[in-house]
Amino acid sequence: MQYKYLALAILITLFQSNAYSLDLTNPYGIATNGNYLYIADTGNCRILRCNLDGSNPLTFGNLGKGAGEFMHPQGIGVTPAGDIYVVDTGNHRIQKLKDNGTSITFVKTIGSEGQSPDQFLLPRDIAIDFKKKYFLVCDSANQRISKFDLDGNPINSFSNGNSFGEWGTQSGMLWHSYGIDLDNDGNIYVADTYNHRIQKFSPDGKATLNFGGMGQGEGQFIMPADVVVDKEGYILVIDTENHRVQKFSPKGIYIELYGKYGIEKGNLFLPQKGVISIENKLYVIDSTLSRFEVFNISTYITDVSASPMLFSPNSDGKFDTTTISYTIPETAHVTINIYDKDGNLVRNLVNEDRPAGTQTKVWDGKDDSDKVVADGEYTYVINAVNALNYHAPQKKGNVWIDNSPPEITNQKATPDIVIVGNTVTLTAQITDVNGIASATINLMPILNNSNQPMFDDGTYGDEIANDGVYSYKTTIPNSVLCGVKSLIIRAE
Repeated sequence: MQYKYLALAILITLFQSNAYSLDLTNPYGIATNGNYLYIADTGNCRILRCNLDGSNPLTFGNLGKGAGEFMHPQGIGVTPAGDIYVVDTGNHRIQKLKDNGTSITFVKTIGSEGQSPDQFLLPRDIAIDFKKKYFLVCDSANQRISKFDLDGNPINSFSNGNSFGEWGTQSGMLWHSYGIDLDNDGNIYVADTYNHRIQKFSPDGKATLNFGGMGQGEGQFIMPADVVVDKEGYILVIDTENHRVQKFSPKGIYIELYGKYGIEKGNLFLPQKGVISIENKLYVIDSTLSRFEVFNISTYITDVSASPMLFSPNSDGKFDTTTISYTIPETAHVTINIYDKDGNLVRNLVNEDRPAGTQTKVWDGKDDSDKVVADGEYTYVINAVNALNYHAPQKKGNVWIDNSPPEITNQKATPDIVIVGNTVTLTAQITDVNGIASATINLMPILNNSNQPMFDDGTYGDEIANDGVYSYKTTIPNSVLCGVKSLIIRAE
């Protein structure tokens, strides 16, 4: 087991030399004021400031309990004026610093260990509203969210004073919350980490929305460590132990996924915190890999579908085409390509600028040479790039083409000898991969070789048939005639 961990450490170290040379050790927190990134370098017990590309690092602090010293800080926030608030987790306090441009200096300590309104137990994160001049703290081990002015004085905005929350699993309760953010209306979003969910609270602390639950599927989380809200109200969740970021609508509906497990650039390995820059880029701290990753979140593709998914482009007027639909939030250059099951490009369906909103495009089942493609499964791939050259995460879907006629099997009359006054049930099985066939059953007498219909299309009337042998046939509209079966009717 020791060798396994040693090999992993060597691999991570080698990879970091190709990433950002910031000398970070298990960082947790990240913030930005538009000009710089501020990182809580947790393992090194210090704060690091750098340019948005990771260059020109400046550090402040070291291990300790004194002013300007830290014990594994996990959260950080900053105002446009350069006021830095550090969540000094192991010391159960907030420290306020000042970025003077060429240096960072200590300003004051806020709080201490305890359960009083102005105290903390293992605080994890902070959210600042610099316009309204307050901040909120995830007071994790106290199972509450606490509110203070920018000087660190408690603000009694909630029914319980300056905080809300209690331990529990029901709506509005918290279980070691690790992340927090605010939207433009002052609503509070909390990463309720041990409950594996996100909760939204009104500005006065009333629970209004929660979503998630433990799992690995879309919309599920395992120990989410942070939540970030963009300027349009979309919610991004740092889904820590699933090694990914998930994006949701303001109502908590799943939209998109960023990152996956791995150590390659663009992948994640236990991400912790995130922050959105003014360019609408998401910066994510990856604690295990001791680096940050950047994702573009401004352009995305949603509501992707194809209808029908199964179609037959044989010009019979039924299901000859499929319509691909998607939605984009802004004007973007869109491409839609169709590939066969071997990955070969068969059709460039769209390659043009499209406006914001829901878009549709019809595929007639033909390739770029205007020939109908062979039967089988096909994949459509949608890409979008906005005016800033930001690429939306790619979307894919599948459709199936089948030009073969449907088959009719297992024709059966029950019973196949019927006494006058009784009834007979006629059945047949129709097999069609597109699921578009409908059946019409015709009962036709064979009398004197005239083959004139006595009953037709399920209309039997009150007429009593003569003794004799009758045949019925099952047909599918716009298809070939399939099968004829004899039926004997006898009268007493």
